[in-house]
Amino acid sequence: MRLKTYPAAPEKILKCLYRMKKLAPCPTVKTNTPQEIENIQIEILRKMKPEERLETTFGLFEIERKLLIEGIRNRHQQYSGEEVRLALIRIMIPYELFEKAYPQAKEWIRDS
Repeated sequence: MRLKTYPAAPEKILKCLYRMKKLAPCPTVKTNTPQEIENIQIEILRKMKPEERLETTFGLFEIERKLLIEGIRNRHQQYSGEEVRLALIRIMIPYELFEKAYPQAKEWIRDS
């Protein structure tokens, strides 16, 4: 599958991402991927340019978003397009932030 292409990120954004990584490293995630395969994946990522890694990240995020939307639609077939959008946002951000950003959805979320 070919990932959707995005314009190269400005150098400023890339520098910011590197700073964030240095300040708050990502926690190690346990997977069922064999160590040999994981080493190959890491080597491929290391050979990529920073903008290619960023493009890959955006592509994976888009795939995740589509999978979440399909899962919401399968579980809640009665939802309108707006309700699916709100349910997706509710999954992706902390509840307190969702309540502040979408006060009109407060009652709807309590019922779902």
